[in-house]
Amino acid sequence: GALTFYPATTEIRAEPAGSIHFYQPETAIVGYTVLAEALEAFRTALTGNPWLRELPLLLHGMRAQRISERWHLVDDAGMTVPIVDAFDRGWHIRALHGDPQTRVFGLWSGVEFQPLSIWSDGSWLQLEALRAIK
Repeated sequence: GALTFYPATTEIRAEPAGSIHFYQPETAIVGYTVLAEALEAFRTALTGNPWLRELPLLLHGMRAQRISERWHLVDDAGMTVPIVDAFDRGWHIRALHGDPQTRVFGLWSGVEFQPLSIWSDGSWLQLEALRAIK
């Protein structure tokens, strides 16, 4: 169905226009495979809206790695972005990374990334649901 976006320079908030139909897309949404491109998307969005606090991003092919007692996402070029300090489920992202189609969706603040969900084995998994699994 169609979406009606709220007025803003960065269209990140919308509501359904009319009835809602759920469907399985025929092609997968890939997202960013290179962190430099994702960071450039944030810079572009920030240029249009200097009050933007965070930008939803879909990252594909990233691996989780501990660097100096903190989790980071690392792309194939070796570029890293820190994950928010409070995030304690980096091992879950690392374990699910065996699937080459793994994607991580979350919010980028310009300083750190807050993972919210992960696409693995054909479905989305909310990372908060893994909190009890150690």
